[in-house]
Formats: sequence, structure tokens, C-alpha cells
Amino acid sequence: SVISIRYFLDLLGRVWHSVFKVPSRCSALLPELLELIHAISGAIWRTAREAKSREAASGPSAATAAASADQRPWVEGLQGDSEESRDARATVGAYALHIVAAALRSPAICADSTRTSQALEVLVLWLADSLPKSFESSDAAMGGRTLKDGAADPEEDEIVAAALQGEGGPEGHSDVTSKGHCPWLWLLFESPFPIDLMKSQAAVTLKHWRTVCGILSSKPQAGGIVSHQLPFLALIANKLSKSLIGSLEDASRHLSDPDERSIVYTFALQVPAMSSMCSILQKATVMRNDAQIHFDGNLKAMVNKCLTDFKQVFLMGLQHQNAKVVQTTVSSMQNLLQTPACMLLSPLVMPSLVLALARQPSTLPASAIESAWGVISAMLAGSQAPELVEASTRMAVKLIASIAEYSAASPASFAAHTGPMAQLLLQVARLDQPGLKAEVASLSPAGQQTVQRLLREHMTSASSAGPQGPA
Repeated sequence: SVISIRYFLDLLGRVWHSVFKVPSRCSALLPELLELIHAISGAIWRTAREAKSREAASGPSAATAAASADQRPWVEGLQGDSEESRDARATVGAYALHIVAAALRSPAICADSTRTSQALEVLVLWLADSLPKSFESSDAAMGGRTLKDGAADPEEDEIVAAALQGEGGPEGHSDVTSKGHCPWLWLLFESPFPIDLMKSQAAVTLKHWRTVCGILSSKPQAGGIVSHQLPFLALIANKLSKSLIGSLEDASRHLSDPDERSIVYTFALQVPAMSSMCSILQKATVMRNDAQIHFDGNLKAMVNKCLTDFKQVFLMGLQHQNAKVVQTTVSSMQNLLQTPACMLLSPLVMPSLVLALARQPSTLPASAIESAWGVISAMLAGSQAPELVEASTRMAVKLIASIAEYSAASPASFAAHTGPMAQLLLQVARLDQPGLKAEVASLSPAGQQTVQRLLREHMTSASSAGPQGPA
């Protein structure tokens, strides 16, 4: 016989009241509850994608089109577009939300990579479905609450509360759905995912975090959705920046291995979050004439605060006495600037990088010098606007000329920089040869000779160190 939606929801309701809401039973059976909701979620969403593909090819069958949601098998009924199917799906989603929330707070589950992966897979499946729909709702994103435009620096906790207002349990799912909320966003702010979960399950967490950031920055179907995506991305990125600032504020403090790993992990989370936010900012620029896009004072304040704290993170990271922290900071810069959308971050990170490269005595560990020059190379390679290419070429040539002239008088000061500087000049020559010639020509005669000598010595060194034939 067919298991209908009604019968299926009745079974889930009994499990909810008899197991999940009884603390002792929930604790003992939480892994099994997670496995159950993981299987149910997979059946709904993966089978839904297969069904849509079939219908796109041949259209729905007459029997399927005529049957009500309650007359179909439970999986098919939950995948429908009728109001009955949507309500049933919202109920299952509410059960899933609470089970995943409990699982992410369970030390036993978080110590098991398979169980952790199940919890995050459920989160991703439901977030991917519910988030776009919540943004399309007329009062989405800020839950019907708005902060007065122009209010002076609203507290971040107040903004988060406004964004997450209205979350409820399975019994209250209809109210949440009708207001256009996406309750799964709650887990990004009020659960161990992603920051704390990185400490026990780094690989699994980072994999799913990248997917979440991709969902948050998915291509909007309408311009108005951009102004709903930005607040959440700005808040998430700023949450990560605040965590890093707290960890980096005492640059001379000796870091324990767990502290060092925590900083490295948080940088790893920050890169996809900032990449996603830059992607949305880029889309907003393209859609700037769309009348539906609305950037009020608070949204601008949130984005500006996010970018200001992001700048502070990289300044503090480059000035830290821990070599691993500096290396991670430089690597994060390089990864970001390899993404075209993140070129807008160049004015935020370049001043602190140039300062770190030029400072004497140097605070850059030897292991980070080549990568630090590689950041400028990545920026040049990713530059598309002619004015940015021109400005980047000018900065690179003048910086290299200044350091090379100083090094001529004090050979030991920048010895480790010589090779990377020459490699950067060769990169500039490949990408902007006319610009390189113009900038070198604008230097003083001594500066021109210094740059030419730098390149000549590098080429000679590279040639003598080339592959050797067999003896």
C-alpha cells in the first residue's frame, strides 16, 4: 500500500514527541534520528531533481497531475508545488532543522566525521531550497523588522536578531514560512558551524562552508534580491573578522598549537565568505540601475563595517610575530585576488602588504616573502580594467625600484626579495609591456640602471641554475 504524506507526517510527529522531546531518549538516539532525517532529506531533494529532469523532458504523467498530494507516495507528495505539499515540506524541514541543530551541539556527533557530514549535508539541502524562496518574499531577509534608516551604528546583535526573528519549531512552521523566513540561516549565527566545528572536523566543515557561501551568493533572479543577500554575507564575514581580530590583537603573544590552528582555520573560512560577498557586490554594480535594488543607510553601514574589519584583519595578520599566521595571511590575500570579483579588495589589502614588504627591519618571515610578492602578481593577473592595470604596474615598478636602490647600499637588507622582485617584473612585462617601459623610463637614470641590473642578474642566475644534463 502507498504511504501517504498524512501517514508519513503522523509517524514523524510521533517520533518528535516520543523521542526528540524526551531528553534521555533524544540523547541516546540522536545519531539514528540524524541518519533518518538525512535519508528523508536526500529522498526529497535528490529525487526531486531527478523528477524535474524527467518532467522537463516528457512532462508530468496524467495520473501524477491529477492526484492530490495526499494521494501520492509521500516522497512525490512532498516534492509537489501545491500548497498542501509546501506545508508538508515545511513541517519536515522544521523537524530537520531541530535535529541538525541538536546534532551540531552534540560532542559525540561532532567527533564523528560521517555524522558531521550527514548533518551538514541536510543543512545544505534545505538551505539551498528555502533561501532563494525567502529572498523572493516581499518581507524576506530582515524578517519583517527593519532598523530605521540612518540610525547611528546599530548594534550587530540587534541586526542579527532582526534577521533571524520568527524561527519556530515544527508546530510553528506555517508562521515562519508565511513571513518568508529562512530558518536555516539561524545555524550560521547561533550554532558551532562553522567556526567551532572547524576545530574537530576541519575538512568536512570547510567543504560544506564553501557550498553554503555559494548558496548565499547564488545568481539572483531579480535585482531586489541582491539587497537581501548582502546583509547576511556582510554579517557572516564580519563575524569571522571579529573572531580573527580577537585572536590577533596581541601580536607579540606566543600562540599555542590549538590557537595557531584556530587562526589558520578561520582565515580558511573567511576566504569563501569574502569571495561570495564580493560576487554579490559585483552583481549589484552591474544591476545598479535596477529600481528594485535598495541600499539603505544600514545596509551601507554593514558593508562598510565588514570591509573595515576585513582590512584590519590583514593588517594585524601581516604584523604578527608568528610565522604561520603571516604565511596564512599572505596566502589568503593571494587566494582572494585570484578571483576577479575580489579585485575590489585590492585597495584594502595592498597598503598593508606594501608596508610589510618595504619595512626594515623586515617582519616578514623568509618563507612568506615569495608569496607576498606573488600577491601583487595575482592582482596584476586578475586586473581587467585598464586603469587598474596601469596603476598596478606603476605601483610594482616604483616599489621594486625603491627597494632595489636601498638594497644596493645595504645588500643584506633585501637579499631574499631579489628573486621574487625580478619574477614580478617579468610578470609585468608579459601582462603590460608598454606600461612597464613607460614606468621604467619615468625613473631616474640610477633607478633605471638598478631595475635593469636586477633583471639581468636574475636572468643570468636562472640560466646558470637551469636543468643540468646527466653526468
